[in-house]
Amino acid sequence: MQAFQKIFKNTYGYASGFYLINPREKSDTQFTTDPNVLLSVPDQYQGRLGLSYTIWPEKGIALSLGGRVDGLPVRDLIGGADDGFRRPGYSVYIDPGISWSWGKNFLSFNGPVAVARSRQRSIRDILASERTGQYVHGAGGIADFLLVASYSRRF
Repeated sequence: MQAFQKIFKNTYGYASGFYLINPREKSDTQFTTDPNVLLSVPDQYQGRLGLSYTIWPEKGIALSLGGRVDGLPVRDLIGGADDGFRRPGYSVYIDPGISWSWGKNFLSFNGPVAVARSRQRSIRDILASERTGQYVHGAGGIADFLLVASYSRRF
């Protein structure tokens, strides 16, 4: 989903989001440190919401500031839970950017900075905790910041 709405002169609100459902539970690719474990094919999601202000209307140059959420769920909507390898969690970012729009083209650069991160326990972590009686929360981190470049063209 994508939405873009003029609010004031040179000021626009934007929203976008997706939830990617993948019906396949696991890939045929083995986890590098344990060949008995296959990689999961997880669902993913992202949402963005913010404001954009055109600073140079004649050239189509705008600055934006918004919020962004990226995530990978512990369990999939279709297929539910599997014991494949995945690093579930989510991150919340402040998302500043600059964009250039000309003709049917749109180019943007964003530099989201994390304000909240949660690396959640995977099904493998939960099963290992039940099996061993020890609390297991596998390794994995979430980036402090991202650099994102995007190009699109309207047809």
